[in-house]
Amino acid sequence: MTVQDPPQDDTQAAPADTTDSLVRSSAVMAAGTLVSRITGFLRVMVIAAVLGSSPLSNAYNTANNAPFSLYELLLGGVLSAVLVPLLVRENKRDRREGDLYAQRLLTLVVLVLVGLTVLSVLGAPLILDLIANRMAGSQREIAVAFLRYFLPQVLFLGIVAVVVAILQSRRRFAAPMWAPVLNNLTVIATGLLFMYVVDGQPTPDTITAGETMLLGLGTSAGIVVQTLALLPSLLRAGFRPRPRLGFHRLGLGAIGRLGTWTIVYVTTNLAGLFVVTNIGGAVDRALAATHQSLNYGYTPYQNAFTVFSLPHAIVAVSVITALLPRMSSHAADGRFGLVRSDLSTGIRLAAVLIVPAAVALVALGRPVGVTIFSLGFYSADNAGYTGLVIAAFAFGLIPFSIFQLMLRVFYALQDTRTPALVNMLGTAVTIALGIGCYLVLPHQGVMISLALAYGVGYLVNTLVAAAILRRRLGGIDGRRVVGVLARMVAAAVPGGVLAWLATLGLTQLLGDGKTTAVICVVVGGLLVLGSFLALARALRVTEVATLVSTFRGRRASGG
Repeated sequence: MTVQDPPQDDTQAAPADTTDSLVRSSAVMAAGTLVSRITGFLRVMVIAAVLGSSPLSNAYNTANNAPFSLYELLLGGVLSAVLVPLLVRENKRDRREGDLYAQRLLTLVVLVLVGLTVLSVLGAPLILDLIANRMAGSQREIAVAFLRYFLPQVLFLGIVAVVVAILQSRRRFAAPMWAPVLNNLTVIATGLLFMYVVDGQPTPDTITAGETMLLGLGTSAGIVVQTLALLPSLLRAGFRPRPRLGFHRLGLGAIGRLGTWTIVYVTTNLAGLFVVTNIGGAVDRALAATHQSLNYGYTPYQNAFTVFSLPHAIVAVSVITALLPRMSSHAADGRFGLVRSDLSTGIRLAAVLIVPAAVALVALGRPVGVTIFSLGFYSADNAGYTGLVIAAFAFGLIPFSIFQLMLRVFYALQDTRTPALVNMLGTAVTIALGIGCYLVLPHQGVMISLALAYGVGYLVNTLVAAAILRRRLGGIDGRRVVGVLARMVAAAVPGGVLAWLATLGLTQLLGDGKTTAVICVVVGGLLVLGSFLALARALRVTEVATLVSTFRGRRASGG
């Protein structure tokens, strides 16, 4: 897809309060996302405490990831890439026709996903073999049972995706960020009830059918509650969800053309996940054969990824969500200079929190892991190892977040082919590095190296995507963006070094335990934050001052 060079004065046409407006919108979403992620951590902690880091937890996590992976493969990627830009364009033409378009789209998605859900539940054993082909015995049986309880989530994931897109296209951002809180609370309640019911640490051999049903249905109930929580906001936005046929008016040909490459993108990601899952399973089996209590396999990797994605989810996703409708509107009007300006602003504002978060997680990975995961049947040693995987992931946090912003620029331009091809390259690098590390490293180094390889893959994606967008948009404000990022890194690293040294000193002084880990996280976090704010001001990183002043303004006005 070729896009003409932008008029050079487009950027100058941007409203003076564009950045402040973006920060305010992002702040509302970030608050909801922060609460959502905090409850998400509690959810992970409760499940980890209940199941430990064990074959049963691996079965649960593998099965619980399957509905999202299947949904993304079959439809989710298409919806996320296409929906918001299409709905924005339809609403710009005619609001009533935009409503009819959204009603038809929601009807079609429900009909398609009902059929897919029924087929997937019937084919649960085959699906499990595709994503974790080396599971065997009682672990496989319990994973299939979990999978049958979890797969109906596919239907509700689709409904949520369409409803969220409708809300975002109408600049309603708060509800989609707060609704997942109810999902998390539902699963937390399920985990606590399961903990009360079960006697001792459950295993694939000892868990009963009733206990499996409790954990399975309770987990899936979360997404149902999340779906219902979005309906009031949808009604307040003036949209009435009604069944409506006439699917030929949706422009399915255009959706199909855009969606085909999105499926390629998602399939590529799933190929990477398949490799990680099976390498993690191989490590688990090798450790089980030697009767080691430590888990260096998939569960620490999955839990570490949850922590790694927190800063991105709170900050970058909020910025992305606020930017996508605006970029889509600018692209629809042919104002590509404003698209370029939006990308530059988004990267610089997201980096204000992404950069110090990345440095903090690298320096404090192990104590963060112990603080969060050392409870119940999840041992301190396993939690410490999970922390090392967190630190390895954190090296890739900056390129990961930047690429997600660039991805939305391509989507705003209605180009899904280019990012799919770029992602194939980055994922190939990740897979090659991961397999190589599995073949040559000891068990305890495999998942750490896979986390590092994940970041390398996204660094490749970011560099290639930046080169392409620079040509498409007539520049991406690269010199300014790189300069700001470099100054932010320079402002954060000294605090990271101090945090790492403080961790060593406190561990020597107080011993290696959970209390020490909590103290290290608090002290180290304050050192990184204090260093970053002080040095950013000295280095004249104006984006930090913009973000701080906007939040102060919101607090002073009661926002």
